[in-house]
Amino acid sequence: MDLTLNGEVLEVDEPNLLAFTWGEDTLRFELAPDEDGTRLVRVDELPADAAARNAAGWDNCLDRLAGLEPAHDAWQTKFERYAAAFEPAVGPQERRPAERREER
Repeated sequence: MDLTLNGEVLEVDEPNLLAFTWGEDTLRFELAPDEDGTRLVRVDELPADAAARNAAGWDNCLDRLAGLEPAHDAWQTKFERYAAAFEPAVGPQERRPAERREER
């Protein structure tokens, strides 16, 4: 399976803002001073059925940025929690592509 995604840079305001497309998603990262640190605001515009999948994936990415190594099954646990929270508002949630193939 080819997981190459194309994208286009939409907006740059160094060092405060980066917005770009990535596959079907539009991502926006904003940095701003916050007391003794920096606040990161990330906006991910994506298909509604990908919300839980992306939220779980970004949680794992942010854990790694903080120096934490997520457990092997961390994504699945987070996905299930997000899917339960998001489904009433946006509908059924898609799993990762490999998991969809395994369920067939």
